[in-house]
Amino acid sequence: MAWVLVRHKVEEYERWRRVFDGPGSALKGSGCKGGYVFHTEGDPNDIWVLTEFESSEAFRQFAAGHDVEKSKRDAGVIGEPEGFFLEELPKPDV
Repeated sequence: MAWVLVRHKVEEYERWRRVFDGPGSALKGSGCKGGYVFHTEGDPNDIWVLTEFESSEAFRQFAAGHDVEKSKRDAGVIGEPEGFFLEELPKPDV
């Protein structure tokens, strides 16, 4: 599994969320197993999205497979999102 953390600065959270959840959402049918949406405390337009994919390659295929620029424009994303691939660390033996 691969966890992907993406940070978006957006013009307006409600606008971004309508695109993110809407019927044309790029995540639908992408192989995304689910995720979470957060914002930085005190700034609802500083969005963090944590999603789970089968692999980092599955995410890369998803990202390459749709019109990212159109989605960003429609959602009111400001600038370039920051993205990070995360790996879960095992708990140490105690």
